[in-house]
Amino acid sequence: MRTPTLLSRLALMSAAGLALTLAPVATAAPDEFVKVANEMGAATPGTIHAEDILFPALMEMAQPPIAVGIGPELDAMLMLQPGDSAWRQMESWAEGDEQQAVLEVFKTLTDPDAKKAHVFDIPFGMDDTDPAYQAAGLWIEVQTDNLVSSAKYHYLDKVEWASALALFETMRLAEQGEGKASLDTMVNLLRFGRLLAERPSVEEVKAAFTLMRIASERTRDVVYTHPDSFEADDLVEAGEAFDERILRPRQIAMPGVSRVAAQQLLARTFEKQGNVKPGTFAQTFAMLEADDRPLRRLSEAARYRGAS
Repeated sequence: MRTPTLLSRLALMSAAGLALTLAPVATAAPDEFVKVANEMGAATPGTIHAEDILFPALMEMAQPPIAVGIGPELDAMLMLQPGDSAWRQMESWAEGDEQQAVLEVFKTLTDPDAKKAHVFDIPFGMDDTDPAYQAAGLWIEVQTDNLVSSAKYHYLDKVEWASALALFETMRLAEQGEGKASLDTMVNLLRFGRLLAERPSVEEVKAAFTLMRIASERTRDVVYTHPDSFEADDLVEAGEAFDERILRPRQIAMPGVSRVAAQQLLARTFEKQGNVKPGTFAQTFAMLEADDRPLRRLSEAARYRGAS
């Protein structure tokens, strides 16, 4: 059923309509909203661009030997046991220099004693994106007519690879009796998720919270599975990283890009007096719904003309 999608888009616009009277961003020209979205996630003076440290390492990273996307595939990986053929494949992959370099980058980005904060400043669209990052799939694509709401967060695919690597490395180290190194790897993943949570979109913040949740759960599971690998002092030290006072979840700002995207749609499809622009309304939403399936654009346009 496609009606919920239509209703969700219209509800998003209705909510943003109230914000039009409150938010200065609403006065931006329709094609300036990408710039506004970029400013929301921009690094501030005195911070370090985290993507310029992580992305080069991800570009060298080898593809995992098995599927590790967050979901059922990742669950299957977490159930592997030493001696399984897939375990041996993952072990060989995780021990590779390129993958170990990614784990070192995690350590660098999440060092609590770093003198300067790291910030992911990942622009929307290709205009401000490093061509090398774009070629490697490490970017945010704005697909449809420069609409922020059409953003595709391609770089998160490689982040899933790196996260699965950290999760497996934790299992591998614990199985070898290296409990402290295992805990350190998982704490680094937790802190990486917290760093990612500063990004301004729902998709990125959702991925960040998923990483933090998985890191918490897997720490518990790995310690339970390999209790002889861990010293009490190491467990206490690692546990402090999970303290709410350290993670500061209440200081994570609500993702603002969704509001920017909705306001851009309003600017494109409604008159200032509140009247719908029938042709533009149908065309804009038909392009969004059709996405990379252009043959669906006509049927979607007819449906949105009715909705207008």
